[in-house]
Amino acid sequence: MAKLHPRDVPHQERTVGNQGARILIVSWTERAGLDPLSLPRLVEDRNGRPRQVLEWMADLWSKRTPEAHRIAHHLFEAAIATYAGLAVGEVATVSGPIPATQEWALANLGRPLSLDLLARHADMSRFHFAREFRTATGLPPMAWLRAQRVEEARTLLLSTALPLKAVARKVGFPDEFHLSRVFHRVTGQNPTHIRRLS
Repeated sequence: MAKLHPRDVPHQERTVGNQGARILIVSWTERAGLDPLSLPRLVEDRNGRPRQVLEWMADLWSKRTPEAHRIAHHLFEAAIATYAGLAVGEVATVSGPIPATQEWALANLGRPLSLDLLARHADMSRFHFAREFRTATGLPPMAWLRAQRVEEARTLLLSTALPLKAVARKVGFPDEFHLSRVFHRVTGQNPTHIRRLS
């Protein structure tokens, strides 16, 4: 999985359950011709190509020679081009009903989203969708959706002055009390504590 966070918005990474994770973090300054808003927010790296390119880049960058840095720069360009291509469906290996439904759900977090609605979007039965989703992501669909809502709420708490009630509505919770309960269950923290960090 690859995820894009907007500039200057604090965020946290976490694993789910006892699943381990290796995280590669890449940041860059704005460059001509690359509009960060044109990049997808979340993509699935099924064939591992973007990760492999970034791992090669990190390895070369650690060598600290001009030639290694020149090659690493070209690898970075290739990685960003691959990632950007995912936004317009140029990389077929990451297309399909599950990634498309994830992207659609992220764009509609404020709506009431049920398992039936997600399955309909993917053009699958709810049982087939739930099985395929868990195989693809390691999580049941509604647990994944809950985590995305909490992550978006965290971003809004850190980057805006919206009241908790408005944050709850924007990410699909009926009220601030429901948001607070789920937020605490997922993160172990209260939303008001996160707001104080901003």
